[in-house]
Amino acid sequence: FTVPVGTVSIGGGAFYKSGITSLVLPDSVTEIGATVVEGCEKLSSIYGDIMFIEKVKEILGESL
Repeated sequence: FTVPVGTVSIGGGAFYKSGITSLVLPDSVTEIGATVVEGCEKLSSIYGDIMFIEKVKEILGESL
């Protein structure tokens, strides 16, 4: 799933059990909820600004 450019924040549970396999975050995203991908068992990758992705992994406790 590609988050639309201009999106600043993604709330917790936004993709809850959605079945997405990848998540592409534009540079405009600066905040992401801790449970944004909870239950997304098929999610294997997150793409975007490398520094933000590291922060996302820290928040989610995921090793994507």
